This record gives sequence, structure tokens and C-alpha cells, in this order.
Amino acid sequence: MIICPNCKHEEYDGTLFCSECGVRLWQEKHGDDTANIGHDSPNQTDRISTASIEHEYPAPPSGQIFIRIHGVGTSMVLTGKTEYILGRKDPRTSSIPDVDFGSFGGQQMGVSRQHARLKYGTDGVSIVDLSSTNGTMVNGKTIAPNEPRHIRNGDDIRLGKLAFSVYFAEKK
Repeated sequence: MIICPNCKHEEYDGTLFCSECGVRLWQEKHGDDTANIGHDSPNQTDRISTASIEHEYPAPPSGQIFIRIHGVGTSMVLTGKTEYILGRKDPRTSSIPDVDFGSFGGQQMGVSRQHARLKYGTDGVSIVDLSSTNGTMVNGKTIAPNEPRHIRNGDDIRLGKLAFSVYFAEKK
């Protein structure tokens, strides 16, 4: 359990903001300790490319979305649907999102069970925060819950503290 330093309310481990007063319960590390948030080792490889994170990845084929999780060098290919629920599995209800971040420390990183929706439509790709507990950020800026936010190829997304980049073919 985590004790809020402001109001002393108890929260579960991995919670990022106090549900009573809204105070942030985590601190981002700066300097060498941030290597696992937003930066990958240049010699890591994955299914997208062997290039380092400093280089832009080529867009995948139309209709596919690649998600590259920061810090672990793991990528996922999303294909066959136009909407994907991002979150983590709920063992109580057997609910499984389309993209399950549970095996990447989703609970500890503050990913909600149904955190956000990624949609590939005729106007491009958008993300919507589904009123998650710990919020969604695009390129370091928090997005409002339930309001679609257009994203571009290579944008950085953060669900709670779990960060990843999204790659897709831009629609003309």
C-alpha cells in the first residue's frame, strides 16, 4: 500500500495519483536512472527494426499499427481491426483488452484494465483515454478523458507510467 503524503489516504501499490486529493504519488527519475522510461539501448532489437530509438522508424503497411514499448525493446503488431482497447487483463472478470500490458508491468506502472482506445480511421489514428485512473499522455501532454486525440506516426504515448511509441502509415 501507498500512503498519500498530502491527505494520508491509502492507495494500492502502482497507483499514480491519490483518488482522494489528486496528489501525484510517484516521481520521475532524472539522469541515468531514466534509461527505462522513453529510451532504449541502441543495440536492442525487436520485430520492427534494429535501429536505435533516436532514428525514426519507417511507417508499417497501411492498416497495421506497431507499438514499441520503451525500456524493454518489445514491439507488437496490431492488424485486422480498426479499434483496439489498451489496458491489462482483469482476472476477476476474465476481461482481456485487445492489447494487454499486464506482462510488461502494467499494474505496477498504473495501466487501468480498460485504459485507452486506439482507433485507425479514415482520418488517421486517434487515442481516447477511457477515464483511466492514472491518465494518458501524448508526447508528454496529458489528454482529457473521453476526448479523441489525433496522433502522428512515431508519437510517444504514456498510459500511467508505461511508455511506448506508435508507428503506422499516415493516411493522405
